[in-house]
Amino acid sequence: MQRLWAHFRNYWSRWVWGGLMLLLTNATVLTIPQLFRFAIDGMQSGAPAEHLRDIARILVLIAGAAAVFRVLSRVHLFFAGRDIEMDLRIEFYRHLTRQQPSFYRKHTTGDLLSRATADLTQVRMMLGPGVLNAINTVFAFLGAVPLMVLISPKLTLLSLACFPPALWVMRRLGKVLFSANRRVRDTAGDISRIVQENLVGAHVVRAFANESRQARLFDEHNRAYYDANIRLAWSRSGLARLGLTMANVAILVGLYFGTWDVLNERLTVGELVALVEYMALLSWPALALGWILAMWQRGSGAMSRLTEILDTPPTILSGIVRPDALDATIDIRSLTIEIGGRRILDGISLKIARGQTVGVVGPVGSGKSVMAQALLRLVETPASQIFVGGVDVTQLDLDVLRGAFGYVPQEHVLFSRSLAENVAFGRPAASREDILEALARAAFLPDLRVLPLGIESPVGERGLTLSGGQKQRTTVARALLLDPPILLLDDALSSLDAETEAEIVDVLRRERKGRTTLIVSHRVSAVRHADTIVVIDEGRIIEQGSYDELLACRGLFARIAKRQELERGFDGDMRGGSR
Repeated sequence: MQRLWAHFRNYWSRWVWGGLMLLLTNATVLTIPQLFRFAIDGMQSGAPAEHLRDIARILVLIAGAAAVFRVLSRVHLFFAGRDIEMDLRIEFYRHLTRQQPSFYRKHTTGDLLSRATADLTQVRMMLGPGVLNAINTVFAFLGAVPLMVLISPKLTLLSLACFPPALWVMRRLGKVLFSANRRVRDTAGDISRIVQENLVGAHVVRAFANESRQARLFDEHNRAYYDANIRLAWSRSGLARLGLTMANVAILVGLYFGTWDVLNERLTVGELVALVEYMALLSWPALALGWILAMWQRGSGAMSRLTEILDTPPTILSGIVRPDALDATIDIRSLTIEIGGRRILDGISLKIARGQTVGVVGPVGSGKSVMAQALLRLVETPASQIFVGGVDVTQLDLDVLRGAFGYVPQEHVLFSRSLAENVAFGRPAASREDILEALARAAFLPDLRVLPLGIESPVGERGLTLSGGQKQRTTVARALLLDPPILLLDDALSSLDAETEAEIVDVLRRERKGRTTLIVSHRVSAVRHADTIVVIDEGRIIEQGSYDELLACRGLFARIAKRQELERGFDGDMRGGSR
């Protein structure tokens, strides 16, 4: 909860004003029973009608003032809760953007969405209505109990005698409530995860005729969520009933013994009415004790889930070096990377001069993509093993480092925006002409003609309306639009046909002057014209040279090239036979 107190301090003026308005609210409300007392006792003693009219006017004014103060207290305290909710959501989002890929292997998207929405709502309810009612309960008891004691110490003690044992039971129920609420939040995260996965992978579910099985899985988690909510409802109901019972018992005790005191002339009727009024005024704060405790436990459980994420520090931290210009050279020195206890790269060394085109080839799982990600520090990179522009990447500011690259990853990530906005993602101020030029260089123009709105056509969630090849060319155009000093293609041409691949490779060849290009590919055709080709297997460089030199070595590269040539010939024969 320490993180919440830090946010509390940012809005201290709202809390102070809200507390002051609540104090004035209770001060005005607590005068009403005394006015009733004066009015009733005045009628019994034969007070003039003008006296009663004055009391009635005062009652109206006090009721109006109490309403104004009550509204102002809610404006300040509820807005403070909203402000902190907004700050926490921003902090949570920014924290997620700084996390390394390994973090997302441990936490599912659905669970993180649940924490960022439902859990934050519970925290806001605790900070807004929860804090308001807690402060109001304190002020109500601090104001009403002394006034009740002034009227009758004995009746006050009898009426409040049931409170201590009830509070002890509430405390015990509060612990049960915390566990029940944490279970509800966890099962809500599971449901969010399953729905998100099944919506994104709906075509896969249907392709495998797995709708019934996934529906049963959802039903199981939905049942678990239902059961957890039922247990939570029982706990909340117990707290609410206990608070209401406590308030009613206090009123009944006061009425019973107070009536005897009136009959024995130890109290006036007005004093008894005032005493019962104070007990009635305390009935809501007494009932609110259970509600506040339930709200606090729900908010605490939700905040613990948020803190669990916020207290997970990112392992990839930005350096402090921000050179005015970064030379497009890459120097990899004995790069060794382990992920999950498994060594992915083992002593990779490679120098790439400015303007050089280097191809990286190897079998699936050889470590090619991890090496590419290490250049951008998308995976944790050991110090003094990668230098860009002569500077250790662990010392470079991350924005400077990544701004030097035009990166096309294996996974073609597109956003639910127009094609133009996706291409201009790294350069939002790009003109329409620049976007069209980048699409042309990525061989997208023929496809552009069939899109209903051209570059303004929405691509759908994750590029749902585009084919795999179109998505790949969109990400290539996005990188080319940046005109970066270093272009990094991580298997970025795998979904393209041979003709389109050759067209894009030809563009890269024509524009490579002064630009360093690194092409990671499982296709040897994509790296055929590279200045140098590096072959990686089991995390090590086993071959290095030009295309012709590697073929002459008759090693792994030659075998891969031969196999792919046979596959292309087989595909050609199959297409010819089909005609």
